[in-house]
Amino acid sequence: MTQQQVISWLGTLYPETIMPDRYSGIYSGGLYLAFPLRGEGVPAGASASDVACASFWSYYTQPVGKGSSPQSAHDDLIEKMRALLPDKKVEILQPESIVELRPEYTFSADRIWFTADTHFCHENIVRFSGRPFKNATEMNEEIIRRWNETVPEDGTVFHLGDFCLGGSKDWNNIMRRLHGMIYLILGNHDFRNIKQPFMSLFEMVTQQMTIRVGGQSIILNHNPFLCYGGSYRDKWQLFGHVHSGPLSTTGLDLPRLKMLFPRQYDVGMDNNDFRPVSFAEVKAKIEAQVQAARRATRLLK
Repeated sequence: MTQQQVISWLGTLYPETIMPDRYSGIYSGGLYLAFPLRGEGVPAGASASDVACASFWSYYTQPVGKGSSPQSAHDDLIEKMRALLPDKKVEILQPESIVELRPEYTFSADRIWFTADTHFCHENIVRFSGRPFKNATEMNEEIIRRWNETVPEDGTVFHLGDFCLGGSKDWNNIMRRLHGMIYLILGNHDFRNIKQPFMSLFEMVTQQMTIRVGGQSIILNHNPFLCYGGSYRDKWQLFGHVHSGPLSTTGLDLPRLKMLFPRQYDVGMDNNDFRPVSFAEVKAKIEAQVQAARRATRLLK
């Protein structure tokens, strides 16, 4: 069960969500967790798969109350807030209604884009994947131009990993230039940076996420899955990593893509004209894949 209370902190009202820890404190250190956030704002990593949850707690630095009961988790959060702001009064104003954490985050279909494998500042990726750029500098500038041409400033982008291979200056500079609120699903090249301060520039950083857009349930992960819950029904799985696309020369993983379900799609840069792809575009592509799979099945019969 989740409880929500309003807390006064720095003169601003903050909701408090108290939730049981999915793994009984193995990764978080508390049987119950208290976040100064609304239920829908609690990071997905806090209750994700065990690997993603372990990763989440290794880099998450925002105040979280932890305890053996809801009350002790709440008390711990208050003490942590008081320690951060010793000259401010921290108090509970009034309890609010009980809320439930949603297993899926819901977004509007007309404001969502997906991408992966930008590989900003990665000089070798130009050659490895046959990208049509002279060097990484030209690639960076053209991807940023196409990104901002495609995504409005108030859009939401889910980046499915391998964002940048540069240093802190590069990450900060690129993030400041890109349109939209960006959620990062960690790729294999991103893990080395999970404790870096620039990770706070993203709306959320997690290893996997399930969202609902326009009634459609979607699993987001850097890698394509061999199988997943809902694959035989209507659930999508979007991924990156494999660098498929008309110009790609990497090739190592491409033969395995023949084993994918028709509701899986590579949203990576190499497969989508080096720009984020909208929900509507992904929907059209997946519907075409489903129809092609059905025709192939009929032919086999």
